Amino acid sequence: MANKKDSILETTIKHIAIYGDSFSTERIAGDVGCSQSLIFRYYHNKEELMRMCFDNICHDILEVLKNISFPLEVTPDSIDNYILEMWDAYMMYLESNEHKAKTYVFFINRGYRYPTGYLNPNMVVRKILGDEYDVVTKMCPDFVFKSGYIIIMSNLIVSSDFKKWFTDIEELDLKVRNVISHGIMHNNREA
Repeated sequence: MANKKDSILETTIKHIAIYGDSFSTERIAGDVGCSQSLIFRYYHNKEELMRMCFDNICHDILEVLKNISFPLEVTPDSIDNYILEMWDAYMMYLESNEHKAKTYVFFINRGYRYPTGYLNPNMVVRKILGDEYDVVTKMCPDFVFKSGYIIIMSNLIVSSDFKKWFTDIEELDLKVRNVISHGIMHNNREA
């Protein structure tokens, strides 16, 4: 049964990418090979189904980010490189999962920001870093700002028109890299 539940989520994500919130649970049931009542046994209503789709995409993104190797030596430069690797992994995820990226765009534009149970960017960063969070924030006090900036910029990027997203991405990518490397005022860090 869990496989059907996963199939319902994956199919719904694909339908949201095409139809937005006008998707049909009847059509999803037909594509999955189940009844509409099974969909509503797993998810009480359409809104709950949509929330679970958003959480599913966020979980995928968190897993991608958690798989980035944490630096062996914690220095401001190694943490900046680590943050940029997270940024690159996030962008690569969106570029290589077009239907999930389009669905993610839909949710961000609808006001969704964090998966269920997360109230702010700091909670997301704690989840990604786990035990390393305290070490990083003590060594690099601006880490919370920089990682929060990346989350805000990523939401900004995906909230833009998806077709336009691919043309504007280079400029926004450069802006993010400059903030991570040189700070918000683009001052170079002293050696």
